[in-house]
Amino acid sequence: MNEELILYGKNNPHVVPQLEVWGFPISLYLFLGGMAAGILFFTSLFYLLKKDKTMPVPYTRATYIAIAALIIGTIALLFDLHKILNTWRLYTHFDLQAPMSWGAWTLLAIIPLAILWGVPYKFSFINEYKWKNRFETNVAIFRKPIAVLLIITSVILGVYTGMLLSAFVARPLWNSNFLPILFLLSGLSSGIAVIIWLNRNSLERNIFRRIDIWLIIFELSLLIVYAIDLFSGSEAQVSAIRQLAGGEFAFLFWMMVIFVGLVIPAVFEWRELRGAKIPTYVAPVLILIGGLAFRMIIVQAGQLI
Repeated sequence: MNEELILYGKNNPHVVPQLEVWGFPISLYLFLGGMAAGILFFTSLFYLLKKDKTMPVPYTRATYIAIAALIIGTIALLFDLHKILNTWRLYTHFDLQAPMSWGAWTLLAIIPLAILWGVPYKFSFINEYKWKNRFETNVAIFRKPIAVLLIITSVILGVYTGMLLSAFVARPLWNSNFLPILFLLSGLSSGIAVIIWLNRNSLERNIFRRIDIWLIIFELSLLIVYAIDLFSGSEAQVSAIRQLAGGEFAFLFWMMVIFVGLVIPAVFEWRELRGAKIPTYVAPVLILIGGLAFRMIIVQAGQLI
């Protein structure tokens, strides 16, 4: 009879770092959270810049997409947690050093703020209700404070999606101070992609294209800094980044993130600014695919490397 002795729970996927714990729902949550943060950041910013009358698209359909993304992303997160009934424990205290605590409280703040932000944009099928008009009027009084709060909470949410990973010191691919900023830039770019896709005004699209090209340039530059940071780190970090640069995950990373998600959309947007006839949806769709792929690769590779 053969006996096998297992010490320290080494067959436990929640203990052994080589085994996957987080799956697609977490990647989807990080992507949707970042995209919603990007949409709400720019809608709030352009409102404070008094552009809401001349550029109405970001304040209607894009706002509703951000709300839907936040709700779906939260559902995906709860689905991955398995013990949904225990989530209330996150709200019994606030730990400044715990990224999960930051995320839980930020979601609790940003979802109702986003809903209030969308209230003044009328739904034609309920316009006859007087209570709705009174509610809209009361909310409109606080539009500017809501916009300021949304800018703050959207930046925190965008950074938090990267902080959630970078806080894991034992995961060499995630253990970088540049990862939260990368996730923020990616989320802002994804948010602009949605706004461009929904917009039918060429002048407004060109404004957002210029912003997005700069965001992509910053993101590519920070990816280089992120790689240098890991290459100059521990042996484990060097091994991890090599898997992205030229190892197991290299093809997906270079193809889906660098080329499909960043370089090609930037080239298309640059050509569109110069009058090239390219379907409006092409660059935004590529950016969104690249943003989701970036999070999927980082989440999965970080657990396997």
